[in-house]
Amino acid sequence: MSISYPVIFTTFSCCLGCLGFGLQIGFSSPALPQLLKKGELLQGLPAEASFFGAFGALGGAFGCLLTGWLTEAYGRRWTSIFSSVLFIIGWMAIAFAWSVDTLLFGRFITGATSSI
Repeated sequence: MSISYPVIFTTFSCCLGCLGFGLQIGFSSPALPQLLKKGELLQGLPAEASFFGAFGALGGAFGCLLTGWLTEAYGRRWTSIFSSVLFIIGWMAIAFAWSVDTLLFGRFITGATSSI
């Protein structure tokens, strides 16, 4: 019995989904002290810092509302692909953020896709 490449790819993709969810949940804890340092995006903005921590959960609530509709309309496979693409876009927005709004957008998108 041999294992085919599509099976390996599918298994790897599922594991990455779990890893991405864990990273999204735990990211704000180590990132906030760095972002609040002098010269960083959230310097002296404690209200925005708390939003940064909460926007992942807010996006998760929004994503839960879309999950059933997306799955019924497009199926599990395309919903998973759509979610993965949005997840990458969210992390890219966080990684290359040029403003607080971009950070919050990235957190919202990663939260929404984590719940899909």
